[in-house]
Amino acid sequence: MLMSKNVNNDVSKDSPMGRSSKIILSIIVIHQHFRDMNTSLSFDFCCANCVQVEKLHKEINVSKSSGHDMIPPRLIKALAAAIAESIANIFNASIAQGCYPSVWKMG
Repeated sequence: MLMSKNVNNDVSKDSPMGRSSKIILSIIVIHQHFRDMNTSLSFDFCCANCVQVEKLHKEINVSKSSGHDMIPPRLIKALAAAIAESIANIFNASIAQGCYPSVWKMG
């Protein structure tokens, strides 16, 4: 709660720099908060395995519309077992390399 108050106080809603500057300022405030508390500011990603990826794909709501890739959710759900290993490999490579495929940059 204290940290959220600090973020709200340090980031004005009337900032002339716009929304993206608010996000950057929020990150700076969070970093300063943890630095002042002598707390490590780090996190780790865990690799995904085929079972996890397949389970998530099987839970997809097929009544939702397709995303930017235009792949129907019904198809993803139906092919969950067949695509799980490839998707897990892509995610794990992204985690290991610290980047993601440029085609994922949408919007």
